[in-house]
Amino acid sequence: MTFWASLTLGLIAAIVGTYFQHSLWKQKRREEIREYELKEVIELVGKISELFGKRVYAQREFFEKVDANLASQVDYEKASNAVGEWINNFYFIRAQLKRYFGKEISRFFEYELHKSLHDAFAFTKRTHKYGFENLSTNDKQEHEKVSSLHLIAARQISQMLNEINERIDISDFGTEKQTNNIEIGHLPRLETVFLIQRLLNTR
Repeated sequence: MTFWASLTLGLIAAIVGTYFQHSLWKQKRREEIREYELKEVIELVGKISELFGKRVYAQREFFEKVDANLASQVDYEKASNAVGEWINNFYFIRAQLKRYFGKEISRFFEYELHKSLHDAFAFTKRTHKYGFENLSTNDKQEHEKVSSLHLIAARQISQMLNEINERIDISDFGTEKQTNNIEIGHLPRLETVFLIQRLLNTR
């Protein structure tokens, strides 16, 4: 075998070896990222469930007292604290939903679920401030919708979390990350240039 033939075979063997090593590395990175993302989304589901439970319970309790004309400032502050905790986490939750599950679920969270809770609390606060007897006809009608809005919100969160859990079950979630300047979401597109750079120890 000539020198050039030996060199060529050696280069091919080295490139193939580097390729398989990198394939193993890719698989390991995928598994690590998937494990990390799974932990994140499970924590996200837990956070949403906890915050929703606190807020809807506090709002319903406050509404019942307002409806019976028995609500005090302490009752209002208790409900406001639960609402405030939700609001403090709102943008983080919205961003995480968009990151892991896409715009559709993120928008549903903001424009459906959050809006139902927001409207229910806004109508209740108005009644508490002015008194039911002093409300306009339209405002009284909105006050009468509060219980329904809480039920709607409960159905909405159930719908959203069911979809999230189904997508978790089939691993239909995740993001594109950068590892060694390679997008994890596009690892199969590994370029030959990268392999040669690794072979020559320039990468």
